[in-house]
Parts: sequence; C-alpha cells; structure tokens
Amino acid sequence: MLQITNDDIAYAEQILFSRTGVFDQERIRFICELDTCDLQAVPGSGKTTVLLAKLLILERYLPLADSRAILVISHTNAAVDEIRDKISAYCPKLFSSPHFIGTIQGFVDKFLAIPYYTVKFKRRPKRIDDEIYYEKVSRFSTTVLGGRPIIDQNNARYYLNFYQNVGDLRFALVGNAVRLTTGINGPDISIKRPRSTAATDWNPVQKQGVLAWLHTFKLKILKDGYLCFDDAYYLADRYLAEFPRITSILQKRFQFVFVDEMQDMAKHQYELLERVFANSPANTTIYQRIGDKNQAIYSNISQGQHTWADRPLVLQLNGSHRLSPHVARIVEKIAHTPIQITGHQTNADGTPIDLLPHILIYNDRNIGAVISHFAQLIAQYRASGDLPRTGSQKYKAICWNAQADPQRIRLTTYHPSFDRRRHTPKVNYSSLESYLHHSSNNAFAGVVKNIYNALLRVLRLEAVEPTPGLSYNKTELNKFLKEQHPQVYDTLQRNLYRWSRQILMGQSPTTLIEIRAFLPMLLALFQKNIHHANNFVNGPPVVVAANVAAVAHPMQHPNVFVHPDFNIEVMTVHACKGQTHTATLYMESHYQKDIGGAGSHESERLADFLLGAARPNQLHKFVEQSLKMAYVGFSRPTHLLCFAVHERHYLARLTGLLQRDWTFSHIP
Repeated sequence: MLQITNDDIAYAEQILFSRTGVFDQERIRFICELDTCDLQAVPGSGKTTVLLAKLLILERYLPLADSRAILVISHTNAAVDEIRDKISAYCPKLFSSPHFIGTIQGFVDKFLAIPYYTVKFKRRPKRIDDEIYYEKVSRFSTTVLGGRPIIDQNNARYYLNFYQNVGDLRFALVGNAVRLTTGINGPDISIKRPRSTAATDWNPVQKQGVLAWLHTFKLKILKDGYLCFDDAYYLADRYLAEFPRITSILQKRFQFVFVDEMQDMAKHQYELLERVFANSPANTTIYQRIGDKNQAIYSNISQGQHTWADRPLVLQLNGSHRLSPHVARIVEKIAHTPIQITGHQTNADGTPIDLLPHILIYNDRNIGAVISHFAQLIAQYRASGDLPRTGSQKYKAICWNAQADPQRIRLTTYHPSFDRRRHTPKVNYSSLESYLHHSSNNAFAGVVKNIYNALLRVLRLEAVEPTPGLSYNKTELNKFLKEQHPQVYDTLQRNLYRWSRQILMGQSPTTLIEIRAFLPMLLALFQKNIHHANNFVNGPPVVVAANVAAVAHPMQHPNVFVHPDFNIEVMTVHACKGQTHTATLYMESHYQKDIGGAGSHESERLADFLLGAARPNQLHKFVEQSLKMAYVGFSRPTHLLCFAVHERHYLARLTGLLQRDWTFSHIP
C-alpha cells in the first residue's frame, strides 16, 4: 500500500518553498492521509498548498496499480489554473490521461453529459455555453414547432415576452419524470396568464398547452446541440439513472478524488459528487473534500441548507498565515461551525501586529463619512508604521447587501455611486458598446476577454461557422487566423493590447470606433459583412445611472474611494471571497426582517457571538447567513479589520465588548 514518507514531504517543500521544514504537523497529517476524509481549513491556512504538496508526491508514485487515475476538481477555472501553473512542470503524468484536473463543470461535461448526449442523439453537442444558449432560446418569437397548435404557440410567446424568463427554463429529472423548472434546483414552472390585458387566467387546458410548447421548445434547443451549463447536470442525472454501471466504472477509474473549495459547490453539484464517489465498495475510491463550511455563502445559503455533511474522519487546519492573533480571535467567535483559529500573521520583520480590530460607530447623519474615516485610519497607520506602505497593499470596503433602498442601510447608503453593473460581470450584453463598458473588474485580462466575446458575438450573428451549426470560440478563431491569415492575426493581437489599455484609461469611445472599423476586415475573411449584427455593432449607447459619473480615468471608477495616497475598492462580500487585503472595512447592512428580536443587521445578529454568550441549540437561517457572511468578510485582512456599526445598534447590544479586543472609534 502506498505510504508517504518524510523524503516525500521534503521533496514537495523544496518545490513549493525552495526550502524544507515548512509544513507543521497538522499539514503533514493531511498530506500523508490516504483514506477518505474531510479537511476543514480556516481562512488563510494554505489548504490549496497542502493539496499541491500531496499531488506533487503522488506524481512520484504514478502510474498507480491497475492503471487507475487521480481526479482533482475545483470550483473555478482560476483555481484550476493556479494548480496547473504551480505544479504542472513537475507533474507530467498527472496532467495527462487517464487523470483529470479541472472544474466540476468540466468533469460533468466530459464524463457524464457528453457521453450521454452522444448515446442519446448519436453525435456530440455543438456547444455547452451559457451565452450561445441564451442567444438560441431568445429567438423563441420566431420559432415554429411542428405538431403544436397555433393557440399554444401564441400563448407561449405571449407568456415568455411578458415574464422574460425564457433563459431560466431548465429540465429536471424527478423520479422517472422530466419536469420543467425555473432555474436549476428551482420550483416547477408556473404557468399564469399575463394580467396586463386580461382579467381572467387561462384554463387548465390552455395552461397545459403552454407548458407543452415550452417543453417542446426547450427539447428542440437541446436536440439542436446547444446546452447551457445547467443542462449538463440534467443529462448527467439521466445518464446515472439509465446506466447505473457508470458509477462503478468511474469509481474503478479514479482511485483518488480530491475536491477543493467544497463549500462552494451548489446543491446539485454536491449531490452528484456524493452519488458517484461517496459510497464506493470497500472504500476503493479515496474521496477527500477540502474547504471551509463556514465560508459557504454560495451553496444554497438563501435556503439555509447545509449541503456538506461531515465524514467520519475530519482533519483540520487551524493555523492561519493570513490573520493576526487579534483578528483571528474575533473571526473564531463568529464561526457558524465552531473551529479553533490560530493567527500566525506578523509584520514583515517578524514582529507582532499590534492593531486591534476597530468598531467604527456612525449615526444617520454621518454614515456617508464611514469610508473616508476608514481612509484616515489607513493613512494614520501607514504613517505610524502599523500598516505596511511598500509592496502591493489592498484596501477594501465591503458590504453584504448592495440592493439600493433609501429606507434601509445598504452598500449605496455608505457609497452612493456604487454601480452593480461595474461590479458583477454579465454573461451577455445587448451591444458592442456594452461589452466595452462592462469589462470585468477593470483588469487587463478581463477587458481582453470581453473584447473577444464581442467579436465572437458578431461572428455568431452573421452565421460565421467553422462547420455548419458550430460557432467559433476564441481558440478556434485564433487558430484559423494564425494559420490562414497571419497578418490579420498579428494585427488583432496588437489591437487587443492597445484597445485594452485605452479602455482602462477611460478611452472607450475611441476603442469603439476602432473596433467598428476593424470588424469589416474580419468579416471579409469569411465573405461576410455587417448585416444581421448591425443593431449589435451600432446599437444605442449604454445608459449610465444618474448618480454614476462617466469613467474618465481608472481612478474615478464609481466603485473606488480615492485617497491622495491610495485607493479603497468598494465591493460586496461575495466579490471579495478568496481575497487577502491589508485592511478591510466591513459595513453592516439590512438583510431580511427581524425574527425573534435578533435584528436585521449583522451587528445585531452577531452581538451575542461577539460577546461570547452561550450558543443556542438552533439558529434561524438569517442568523446563520449573517454569521457566514461576516466570517468571510472579517477574515480578509492581514493587519486591520474595521466593523462599521450604527450607534443605535452599538448602544443596544455591543457596549459589553472589551477594550482588550477592540478599538472604538466614533465617526465625527
């Protein structure tokens, strides 16, 4: 049986750190554990690093007996890229067949959805991609389905035009029945007659007709080969139900399964992985789940569901290399699932970080000054040497609820110019100009990606296809240009660099003119011109909210607070998950109603936990959500944590906080 040795540990340390003796006993225990288990890791504990160490070591023992394989699944492409970038040079066997390292979506597509689709329809799907799928289903108003009565078609179009929900239609396998639902894991679709022009609802026969048309329409898109990402999970369910031997085949193939960021898996993803790997006979598949259930702010949190049930063997990483002892002590208090957190973070010279977490107390009159006060604290502590000044320092002001409401405390109450459209990437935009305005996070790579997506959208609208029915993607377009038109390829690459710089410097209008001028040359390579894409290319300008200034320079981004010496990025808690900041301001917000006197803001719902009161046996889901959200937000900073609390909430619940744990600061 395979056993990991001290020599293996030293080998991995040398690659990852260029020295040995780095891993402590709790990390070594997980690296050496080769049985099914869970790893619960506190924020900043380096859980991905210990997984990398284990993979580096397993590479030394490949091939495995009976040509079995290793499966590594993470939640995002960025996480997979991190694994690939750091160890692929040392793991040539691991990054080749029969092993698989990829996202949960990639695993489902390759091993379940595509094989089932191929068996069912005798060909591979053309695309599994949300953007292309939405383009196809949005053409429902011109789709004629044979065999369906005209009245059903007219009613269905009327229904879809009114409710604008065609992109939310999903298939779900419930027992042996195929149901049509609103979103994945959502309720059955509810057919109601739009009331704008009619006083009465449709009768049951009419409703059934609309439902049947929607089902047939959705099935047609599927048969045509265009799948949204969620469709892959429906096909996977069908595959496992109709061919149950697939489970044992996958278990026989994969001896080791590692799932990173398990807490971010949605309900359907979690259940699929459990269905395939959790109950392997005689533990033939070693299934290790890695993450932090206290940070589960994506996976069905709105329903208050706990999708991650512990294995009999649960290991922990309690030491955080991100958090200082002062911050770690506070974060530990608000862990929904209790776990010890030991903060190891120090100043660069090895001295202790002396800054206590701060409570910033504001009132209705000065709430707009909270972020500027946070900026003054940063400037003060930079000047005193308590905060580092050199290197890449990040300062963030974060808030849970960004839905504007003048009657309640929300992110826009603190920072009125906050623009959600500049904050959350949209899958599909209505015009070329929109793609330029909504570049992801104002990062260079995000801008390049958006420009590529816009160019590909034009090609799709003009029906430019490498083979009939199959649209170009970025890789295929680059390959075509590089091989067939190298001069155009070189021109495009130079343009992408220049256009991205222009957009980041607030020169989007110039870029828009240049891209519009480039498109005819690109389309001419395919004997096409701008025709069907005319509205998209030359569409109306983006409407900017009245309280959001146009971006003339990246320093004037509506989601940035500018100090003369540094910037503070304003964002939601969801957006900052996984980040490390030098200083973090967590701004409380109103979320849902007060249940049982617990309040509606984090400062109210967390008060007993921060004060060290005994935990109740049961928590309302709103309290659970507040705990997890604050746990994520509070655990971002290396040096300074600030918590903005309304004076009314502070006086009612938090006056018992100790000065040995907190510094209290009133907003002037």
